[in-house]
Amino acid sequence: MREVSKVMKDQEPLTVATRNGERDIGRGSIINLGSAHSYVALPGKIPYVTSKFAVLGMTKTAGMHLSRFLPPIRTLTNALQHLIVQHMVYV
Repeated sequence: MREVSKVMKDQEPLTVATRNGERDIGRGSIINLGSAHSYVALPGKIPYVTSKFAVLGMTKTAGMHLSRFLPPIRTLTNALQHLIVQHMVYV
């Protein structure tokens, strides 16, 4: 996230045309993928739950850092917390 925020700082803010004129929409978003286990522990899944707690903590910390130390950047930092995602793993 540190490298992404450096790139976002150096790029020009995006604007969009609206019926009321130009609107500044900032320089981008940082989205991290967590899960419901970012909030709730699960017996027997220590590595998984630990990593999801870490994603949430990292996201909150990055959001606080970007808003406090780099206020003109205007970014969004968020984490998606899903309940169930089905995906295939190819081996």
